Amino acid sequence: MQISEEFSLRERLLPKLQAAKNVGADAVIISCPACMIQLEMGQIMLSKLGHEYRIPCINLTELLALAFGVSSKELHFEFHRIPPLKLALLMEDS
Repeated sequence: MQISEEFSLRERLLPKLQAAKNVGADAVIISCPACMIQLEMGQIMLSKLGHEYRIPCINLTELLALAFGVSSKELHFEFHRIPPLKLALLMEDS
């Protein structure tokens, strides 16, 4: 049996995004590149189904780089589908 893409988005990804939104997450921290693609692209695909989320995803190594003082400009967050600029600014100001 094959699961449809829409089913996967609505039944698997949507609850995760809703949970992140409910707790007020500034971003989702991810260590798996495939998961990052799934979460970023999934949000874009869900918007076409009427579910609008703009929760940035950031790789764990990017978060560590920010924590060690690397600027968000150097990390090229503009290449993210949903840039984590709010999180980056919070960390750069602290």
